[in-house]
Amino acid sequence: MIWGASPKSDRIFSVLKNWGVTIAGYIDKNFSNIPEYNGYSVYPIEELLESQYFVFVALTAHYDGVINQLNEMGYKEFVDFWYPERIIKLDGTKNYQDLYGNKLVTENICPINVRLKSGGIIEIKTKKLDGRTTVASAGESFVKIGERVKFGRDVVISSTNGRILIDHDCRFDSFIKIRASCRGSVRIDANCTIQRQCTFVASFDAKIILGRDCMISYFVFMRAGNSHNMIDLNSMKHLDDNAERDVILEEHVWVGMRVTLLNGVEIGAGSTVGANSFVCKKKFPKNCCLAGTPAKLLRERTAWLRDGGSVHKNIEDYQEFIYDEQY
Repeated sequence: MIWGASPKSDRIFSVLKNWGVTIAGYIDKNFSNIPEYNGYSVYPIEELLESQYFVFVALTAHYDGVINQLNEMGYKEFVDFWYPERIIKLDGTKNYQDLYGNKLVTENICPINVRLKSGGIIEIKTKKLDGRTTVASAGESFVKIGERVKFGRDVVISSTNGRILIDHDCRFDSFIKIRASCRGSVRIDANCTIQRQCTFVASFDAKIILGRDCMISYFVFMRAGNSHNMIDLNSMKHLDDNAERDVILEEHVWVGMRVTLLNGVEIGAGSTVGANSFVCKKKFPKNCCLAGTPAKLLRERTAWLRDGGSVHKNIEDYQEFIYDEQY
């Protein structure tokens, strides 16, 4: 029996038919208004009590209500019913695995908000995340948070059919959103710092990469991949050719406040991006300084240090952060 007589169940209906599974009909609370769907009868929920059908739930919401009703009827998940589209809610402190392919492997000891759906996988190596952290993985997704990563308040790490990898010793301030979808990916290498109110989004095979020791200031926005295509009405061709949509920062890049980085950006190691800059479809060399709207190369052969405790530094202190082979 399929729970949900609506177009949302059509894909499940087709799959079950292709598998040769016998379909007895549909369960729907609006059965009196929809007596038949796809050529099969639609029944009230009470029908399940009488005949003990195996139930395939096609709904993409109402998780708790449906689960509670089925449990009250004596139905057991995986044994008597299947609800792959529901969100599994966990506190992030215990390992978890189910037959939908959802999996959590964690070393975290502080309760956080973990959401798994339709085969999402999460691996958490750090031990003490902020309680208002949310980590979600849905579909063919993998989210990994490395050792000694620290989050401030209200950080959301979310992937749907994408990948998010955060390496060890990264530090995030508050109100940060990292999102990957539709085979997009976000990779943040070790020792990066990200200040509050930043948003990173990667989708449709595009990727965002931050090399090790990058320093991202407040209100920075990065977007790799377009969610909506545009066409040229003269040529009737797609303007998004799916090429050069990545946003790549090599190691030890400093991004200033309120910077926007969009498709096709590559910034060389040891470089700095000035505050309020807009960067799109451009590549910049190592050890440079760029700024502006749109961003332009302002200085070449520059280097910077994280330590802001003293303005005066010995030149030798910068040697480790010189990547330009011309030096």
